[in-house]
Amino acid sequence: MMKQMTRNKEAGRKNKKKSMQWAAAVMALALTGMNASEMAAMIPMQVKAAETANSIIDGTQTTGSLVIKRMSKETGQAVPIGGARYSIYKIMSLIPGSTVGEFASFEKVAAYQDVLKTVQPDELFGSYSAAELDALAIRLEQAAAEQTPTASGITAETDGTYTFENLALGYYLIVETKAPDGYVAGKPFLVSIPSTDNYQSNAAGTKWVYDVAVAPKSAEISIDKKLADSEDGSVKEGDYVQYVIETSIPEYTEDYTNPKFIIKDTMSDGLEILNDTTHPVTIKIDGIPISASLDTYAFTAENKTGTAEDLSIQFQPDYIKQNLGKAVEVTYFAKVNDKAVMGITGNSNQAVLEYHNKPGTDAQAESAEIKVYSFGIEVEKFAKPSAALEGAVFELYSNENLSAENKIGTATSDEDGKLQFSRLDEGIYYLKETQSPAGYTLLANPVKIEITASEMNQVATGTFTLKVNDKEITATDGSFVTKLNTDSGISTVAVENQKGFSLPETGGIGIMIFLGIGIVGILILSGIMVKKMKL
Repeated sequence: MMKQMTRNKEAGRKNKKKSMQWAAAVMALALTGMNASEMAAMIPMQVKAAETANSIIDGTQTTGSLVIKRMSKETGQAVPIGGARYSIYKIMSLIPGSTVGEFASFEKVAAYQDVLKTVQPDELFGSYSAAELDALAIRLEQAAAEQTPTASGITAETDGTYTFENLALGYYLIVETKAPDGYVAGKPFLVSIPSTDNYQSNAAGTKWVYDVAVAPKSAEISIDKKLADSEDGSVKEGDYVQYVIETSIPEYTEDYTNPKFIIKDTMSDGLEILNDTTHPVTIKIDGIPISASLDTYAFTAENKTGTAEDLSIQFQPDYIKQNLGKAVEVTYFAKVNDKAVMGITGNSNQAVLEYHNKPGTDAQAESAEIKVYSFGIEVEKFAKPSAALEGAVFELYSNENLSAENKIGTATSDEDGKLQFSRLDEGIYYLKETQSPAGYTLLANPVKIEITASEMNQVATGTFTLKVNDKEITATDGSFVTKLNTDSGISTVAVENQKGFSLPETGGIGIMIFLGIGIVGILILSGIMVKKMKL
């Protein structure tokens, strides 16, 4: 009798010890999520306690569930994100006792025996620090790469959740095998099913729960490009346009041994990237200018055609790891050249970020496509009713002071009566005729032309308005008609010429007529005088 009481007492102590060790292990996991990098922090969500849960492992319950709710790590409140794929791997089984006096035991899954060889089943992970658990999870992930997952699933787009049902009790390795677009995958982590009800806090644990929910989150990886505040999006040939790129270095974990972080920009052929003392490329990390070197980044800025990038900034892996989470700002200039297009097509460029969203796995983020716009002024020279006039010469000025320093250019009308001034920005211009076609008079006054861009900057398509001699122009088609074409960005100004008139010439036939009249008169007068003399 005494021996039986001693055995029962000893069994009770073992049961109490195992329960305390399991609780300690669960607490260690929870603390791991809270103390380790927030990129993959286990943020506990609501927990549904099984009705049979109590202070010891229930011998009749053999399964549980895991809810993963993928969250973003943004400034302000985190939001759920869909599209993350998770695979889970059972690394250790929990076998609950089925009879009175028989208590829970743990078995390592064979594929992970080597990684878990230092883990004592009676101690589990209760004595592991957060860093040690992180390192262990990475080694387990490497071992799991050759194994078939226990289960896999993709978080829903609507609420960012995925539920793994009917999971056998034990420890599970959670691996994010695909991050949502624009995000870095979280680090692997461990979850126990069941867990004590205090895995979400430092409160006392009172029971076991079999439906566990976690919300791993990581930072969004994005790149933003914009025009500098001094720019309005309207440009002319020869202008310098300043751009600003903003992004952040991802908060990579230790398993990213050789992380990638490259900023690129490809410009349209109408824009030439610059890098000189007047228009330098400037790179700042957390607001501090950083020069290119073997220890920071490699850098190129060259004009290339087609889809080849004109700008490339490739950060060194060690520099990336030394500056995790820091803001990156790049400012640079482009010059508008004679290949710039006019109209709503715009002259575009776009920043691209190449990075690792999992160790060794490439991903890409793109900025919005930024455009700058240019315009043209076309002259249609004609005479009524609809005759095109060739050979008219016009000069265009940027100021009513028609001086040499304000002169933009000179053009001559062709056989269709047309001439054009291309790649102009919005503004007020003055058109002056300096030579009229033969037989036609010059314009008495310059023509005032006003082009006003509306929302024609950044990524907006926009439009523009036209005034000629302060009169709003609404026509959009017709021959020899003042009009505007918003698609092409061309303002057409129809200029009518009047025929000239000639004064009588001095000399020539006029004098001969006068002399003829004089001679006839003299002859008549002479005849009269002769008659009188005969009488």
